Amino acid sequence: MKQRHFWPRANPMLVDRQSGSSLIEALLAAVILAFGLLAVGKFQITLADAIGTGRERVEALFLAQEEIDRLRAFDVIAVPAAPLATNFAYEEIDDEASTALPNSGYVAAYSRGTTVSANPVSLTWAGTPAVTVTPDLKLVLVNMTWTDKRGNAQALTLPSIIAMHDPADAAWLIACQSDADIRCGTKDVIKTPYNRNLRIPYPAKDLGGGKSAFAPPGSPYMRLVFSNTSGIIEKRCIDSDTDIQNDVLADYTSCTALNGYLLSGYISGGDGSDAPSVTIGGVTTISVAPTITTGSLDVCFDDSETTKIQPGFISYACIIIPTDTDGNPDTPAVWSGSIILSFAGTGVTVGTGASNVRVCRFSVDSDDDGTISNREHPATYTNASESLGNQNFIVIQGSKTCNGDHEIQHQP
Repeated sequence: MKQRHFWPRANPMLVDRQSGSSLIEALLAAVILAFGLLAVGKFQITLADAIGTGRERVEALFLAQEEIDRLRAFDVIAVPAAPLATNFAYEEIDDEASTALPNSGYVAAYSRGTTVSANPVSLTWAGTPAVTVTPDLKLVLVNMTWTDKRGNAQALTLPSIIAMHDPADAAWLIACQSDADIRCGTKDVIKTPYNRNLRIPYPAKDLGGGKSAFAPPGSPYMRLVFSNTSGIIEKRCIDSDTDIQNDVLADYTSCTALNGYLLSGYISGGDGSDAPSVTIGGVTTISVAPTITTGSLDVCFDDSETTKIQPGFISYACIIIPTDTDGNPDTPAVWSGSIILSFAGTGVTVGTGASNVRVCRFSVDSDDDGTISNREHPATYTNASESLGNQNFIVIQGSKTCNGDHEIQHQP
């Protein structure tokens, strides 16, 4: 007898309910995905707007700074009677109406205007008498306006302060650095932080009364007295002790009146395979031997046989008396000549052999004018009109060569 199997029939209501749930899940997933896509799209739009706005503000700031730099670049204070086409005066810094700028290469069309006002701040010293000072400066506001990509008006203001200073003052410092004369017309002489002429040796002791004293190398009792204003050696004196820091001008009783310039520098020795066959740092008789063709030599000093001012180096200093070559009291006296090193008493001679020594001078065209000026240590000085420092030499083995970059063969 065949067995029959009976399967339960599906409930139609249950099937419909399951189908409805699947549809809701699909719709919810679609809604969530749509919101996600909208959020990402909104983020991209916001990011693009932020990048665009940021770039616009950076460009506006650049254009405002460009105007500040232009205003700071004035080359005169007042408009000259016959101005050059390139002249721009401090007094011309004034209000400027907002003007559209060429927008080539920029992301927006910018307009720029300037508001200028006088300094409203005064400084008062509450002493006796009371003094009130108003600094010479102008307050500047550079105003940038533009319309962004969405049509919204945008603005940026860059404030700054522009002080009234004569640009010629900076040029004067450079103009004074000339071999002919460091005294610039009616201006003061260039001075060091010690408030004295630039050509006075740095270690010199200020004596007061516009004078400074320098103890030359190897002569601790000797004093060279300089004028702080002109930098000229006015006296060569003997002091009673070696401590220059305690000196005052009244201490110097044994003096010789001079009108001289100082020629000074250092002598060093090569190292390694370039080392010369003569000592530099110890006791030696190496000295300098100037030949003066215009003017005259007073005396030279060095510390070759004594304790060195700079260990390992021989320091030297020579007093040279210049002469008036043109009869004009308004121009400085000058001297011309040359200087070599003497090795008398050392047992070595200048030559090109391994047992000889060669002398190189440190010299470089520091101002790139194609010449070696008196300050730059030439082989021959011509019409030198001031004291000269750092006229340095290096002694090497005779068979070696001078470094052509900054060492020039001097002897032989």
